[in-house]
Amino acid sequence: MVLGVKRKVALAFVAVVLATTGGAVLALRTSWAGERLCALAQARVRQATGLHLALSQCRVEPFRLEVSARDVRLGPEGAPVFEADAVRVRLAPVQALGKRLELAELTLTRPRVTAKLPQARPGTPEGPCPPPLLESFQIHELRVDGGAVDLTLPGGERVVVGRVDVRSVPVASRRGIAALAPAGARRAGLDVVLSAARVEAGGKVIAVDEALLAADLSLDLSRLDVHLASAELPGVSVAATGTVEQLCRPRLDLAASLRGDLPALLALLGRSGTPAEGLVVADLAAVGPVARPEVKGEVRLVDAVIGGWRPGDATAQVRFAKSELQVERLEVPTLGGRVTAHARIGFGREVKLDAEAALESVELGEILARLKLPGAWVMTRVTGKVRASGTAWPLKLAGEAGLDLADFRVLGHAWDGYRSGEQPFLELRRSRVDADVRVDAAPAQLEEGLLAGTIAVPG
Repeated sequence: MVLGVKRKVALAFVAVVLATTGGAVLALRTSWAGERLCALAQARVRQATGLHLALSQCRVEPFRLEVSARDVRLGPEGAPVFEADAVRVRLAPVQALGKRLELAELTLTRPRVTAKLPQARPGTPEGPCPPPLLESFQIHELRVDGGAVDLTLPGGERVVVGRVDVRSVPVASRRGIAALAPAGARRAGLDVVLSAARVEAGGKVIAVDEALLAADLSLDLSRLDVHLASAELPGVSVAATGTVEQLCRPRLDLAASLRGDLPALLALLGRSGTPAEGLVVADLAAVGPVARPEVKGEVRLVDAVIGGWRPGDATAQVRFAKSELQVERLEVPTLGGRVTAHARIGFGREVKLDAEAALESVELGEILARLKLPGAWVMTRVTGKVRASGTAWPLKLAGEAGLDLADFRVLGHAWDGYRSGEQPFLELRRSRVDADVRVDAAPAQLEEGLLAGTIAVPG
């Protein structure tokens, strides 16, 4: 009898506990609980940031440890700095010891950020980097769907992104080589896709049709391993791989490639009015502080024409550091010969140039045509050196030339119409020219010099 009573009491107690728990769970799922949660979140955010947080709906899913909100707006009424159609947060079932909050998943649907970053006040110390907030929580999986950004920087530059999508998961969950990286700081795999973006600065607008980043990020901002970063601009494609260390003061170690139409590249450099044709292909390495990296590698021109000047095809080994570009070797193939050169170019209000070129059996008529003097009635094979210095922009160069000429001929028509066996008006079998040279916006000129050689007169 007593045993039966105890069993009934125990069952009644379990029923009461289950009913209480079930009632609590059901209560948490009610709109009342959601409203209370919204009110608590609004109070905490206002206390932490001083900004008003508006939420149209909050919902709790206790079995999934999930909280969601709709129509989220943060900031002044009519000018919020952050908006989102929906925000969903799911807590990790196991929370690590300490003050860090573990989020299994954070999803933002159509978030929009609109902000103007103020100028730093003189004497104000920089905030800590990385920010302590990064140590306060860990997000195992981050999803941003259909986001947008409109950011005005302290210097007045504006960055607008029409759409941004983000996926981030712990590196350990990645497959392949990335998952084999040694353990250290907390790391997250990061995939970002941007489209319809533009950068406005100094009266210029740089449009970016699409950009993507696939990387692994150390959450203490000590390192970013870039598997692929690429951008598609009108007429220009850029891609890079490598590492960026100490993101608070970034140092680069990247390999990059560029391919673009010459007019599009000149437009990016602020020379959109310059008539140009051709293609630029570059394979470069960038190493050092992000503000002043050293860049070196190979640049190739294909069928290039700039402002009437026609360099054609060319290959250059270059090194850029601080504000100086060194062309360690430039090679331009010609009809049956070639031109090799090296130069130093200084960038400032003017573009300064100091260059030396060696000509090896180069056809004079072709060189004159490339220097905006097409259809010359003279031809010869030229071997020698030309030195010039001055400014490349605006174009004003002066120098000297020492050239050996073979088979100099004066014709009755353009040089490229010459046929073997044709009798010229005048022929110099061997000669040499030593002269001063001037190159500016007008055609190139030999101003003063000495001509010596042997004349062959037909007849």
